[in-house]
Formats: sequence, structure tokens, C-alpha cells
Amino acid sequence: MTCYEESGAELVVLVGDVRERPAVLERLPDALRDVTVTTEHGGRAAGSASPALEEAIEQARREYAQRRVEEALGRFRAGRSSAGRPAEAVEGVPALVEAAQEHRIGTLLVRSDGPELATETWVGAEPGQLAARRTDARALGEGDPVAVRADDALLRAAAATAADVLFVPPADEEEADLPTGGLGALLRWTHEPNAV
Repeated sequence: MTCYEESGAELVVLVGDVRERPAVLERLPDALRDVTVTTEHGGRAAGSASPALEEAIEQARREYAQRRVEEALGRFRAGRSSAGRPAEAVEGVPALVEAAQEHRIGTLLVRSDGPELATETWVGAEPGQLAARRTDARALGEGDPVAVRADDALLRAAAATAADVLFVPPADEEEADLPTGGLGALLRWTHEPNAV
């Protein structure tokens, strides 16, 4: 378990003898068992590292990535339509810039075919110095802001705050708005609506 925790891995592929794999899987701690998949390919015998094992590992990785994106999109849908509650998800460059300035982005969602990816934003020397308008960047303490693409600025801010980044597949007919403009985020925390 220690090696797993120290590695930062999010997926474990268990290989080995078909009779021993179930016993090994059963003895794993729950947290590790939850992220473990098994494959019939591979083992310790000479020549067991085969193209079939490599394909099985790649398939497990693809399935994990797809589940992770689907789970995030589910949370995104629910978070942006939270009637009567503060939004737990935001989309659109101005809202994302504000969330990035406040280090609230927990997971940045990027859809490669989104029309807002190339939207001009302004950045300063520090990752938290980003703005939708040049004058706003100056107000953040940057005397000479630089114009960059929104996706680049948001990726930089996400990396600086250790936020997750998930690349969402191009939109299809049913989900053409996830996220709107191609950029969205799940927030680490929300703001309470102002009392009236």
C-alpha cells in the first residue's frame, strides 16, 4: 500500500497466474482494491511481457480515463444547475478567470473543439495574475500584461494550484454544451449567494 500511495498512481493493473490473482486481489486493502483491475495477460515468467499485455494495460488506462471524464461531466452537469445553491461548477471565460484568480478550480475541463479556447485573456508574471481584460490585469498588480489564449492561461493557473485537468472529447449532438465554449471547471469551494 505504501508504494501505491507514494507513486501517485490512480490505477493498478494486476497480472500473474490465473489461480493466484483472485487471492491477491482479495487481500488488497479496500482503497487499493477499488482502483485495481486484472488482466489475463502477463506474469513473472520469461516472455510474459507481450503485446497483448501492453494492449490490456492501455485498454485499462483508456477505460479508467473515460470513467473519470464521465464522472466529472456528471458532477459538472449537477454543479452548474444547482438551483437555489451556489454553483459548484462554472463555465465561460469570465467565470473561469475569476475562479482561477481565487484558486478555486479543482478540476479544469477542456473540450478541444470549444470555440472559447482561443479567447484573448491577459496574464502577468504570476499564475494567479490573469484577467479577461487588460485593464483588469493591471488592477491585479501587473504593469505589463501579455495577451494569451484562455486555455493556455487557465492550464497555467491549474498547474500552479495543483488542480486536475481533464480533456473532454469533442461535443456530439446530445452534449454540445458540455462545457459551453469548451472550458469549464469543478470548483474546490463555492461562494454563498449574497443575502438580499
